Amino acid sequence: METTFKRPTSEKVIIRGSNAKGVLFKEAAYPSWDLTIKSDGKSEKVPIYAAGPTVYGYMYAFVPESARGGNFEAIFEYHGEWVYKVAYLISFLSIILVLDLLFFKGILTKVFRKYLSLIHRRVGKWWEKEEEE
Repeated sequence: METTFKRPTSEKVIIRGSNAKGVLFKEAAYPSWDLTIKSDGKSEKVPIYAAGPTVYGYMYAFVPESARGGNFEAIFEYHGEWVYKVAYLISFLSIILVLDLLFFKGILTKVFRKYLSLIHRRVGKWWEKEEEE
């Protein structure tokens, strides 16, 4: 049984093998990893299980019955968690706003003042309800 490992990007890993019942990928099993196993022109999404001594565990998956007898390709893909994507977006927008206030005397703030006042009113109403309760 010959196995090959290829990592075209940091978010994608391709493992090719044959005659296996499972695949153990020794990298932290964060929730945003997906696994697709391809064999004989068919592709199937497979659940990933945590295995091993690390905090998140390594990634282990059973090879589907249809792919156990021959060659298969296991494709691990990391998509990132939406919470971090939102946090990066908020950080980026905050930096732009601070730079605007420092170097351009708030041009963006003046342009978007209407939208900012709307947000301010909604947050203010929400804040007042919190204080009343």
